[in-house]
Amino acid sequence: MTKVIGSQPDVPDVGDPIVSPWYQDTAKKIVHTFANAGARDAWVSPPNGAHAHTLDTAADWIRVAGAWVYAGPRAWEGADLVGGQGVAVGSWGNYLVFNFTAPWAGTYYVIVHANYGMTTYCDVSFHAGVDGNWVSGPGATMRISSGDALTLSDSGIIDLAAGAHAVQAVSQTSLGGTSIYARSATVIAVRST
Repeated sequence: MTKVIGSQPDVPDVGDPIVSPWYQDTAKKIVHTFANAGARDAWVSPPNGAHAHTLDTAADWIRVAGAWVYAGPRAWEGADLVGGQGVAVGSWGNYLVFNFTAPWAGTYYVIVHANYGMTTYCDVSFHAGVDGNWVSGPGATMRISSGDALTLSDSGIIDLAAGAHAVQAVSQTSLGGTSIYARSATVIAVRST
């Protein structure tokens, strides 16, 4: 006796013999593990709907329209809890949050938070950045009174190559006396290219 479970036809009941066609069809529907994308890509004619997992990037993939599509999301978090650093006056400065390695080329969603302290009345402008590039624009600009503390956040989508990247708080101020303190960020993989 057999039954249908999901897209799997002819599933044998407990105690029934397993027939060759059922086993072969089932083997196409399990998650296959590979050392890396090269080993995965060596799989000859995987069917659409096949699932794969690459160990080097801990990523899951689904075969769609003859191509492997990342089955994310995957996220990285980091922080730089430094004491105050003076913010650049009148020009953009890059303040490191954390370094991360993108396991593959693709689209990533970046969220950055930064804490500021001011000793003078001024404008502070802020953007989330990766490798000195803004991930959105324009980011937040706030006018702050002397002695105030402020947390600004910005986020956006950016395409990155595989490899090492620096996630940054990109900031400037209209007057001296502004310091950037603790910074944190999250990077989420959206899709591979």
